[in-house]
Amino acid sequence: MRRIAIIIIIVLITKTFLSCKSSAIEQFEIMISDYNYSLSYLVQYKLTDRDLKITFRGELESEKDSIIYFTDDLPSRQLRKISQIDIDELKTKI
Repeated sequence: MRRIAIIIIIVLITKTFLSCKSSAIEQFEIMISDYNYSLSYLVQYKLTDRDLKITFRGELESEKDSIIYFTDDLPSRQLRKISQIDIDELKTKI
């Protein structure tokens, strides 16, 4: 009797873990650019389903682009929420 109870508990725990398997994150890309005309530079924020990259782009001659920040360690729960936003259903406020 005790052996049957242990088997049932193991089956229920296994079923619970398998049913909690998270769904895949849909691919997306959001890019926001902040351009400062007076100082001739651009800061670009790029968020994808895989990573976040912030890049500085100097607009003067001989200035090179540089990555200010990069990470691929992003919270999957929030990325999943962002990937499920339907852009066509967004409304603007005036």
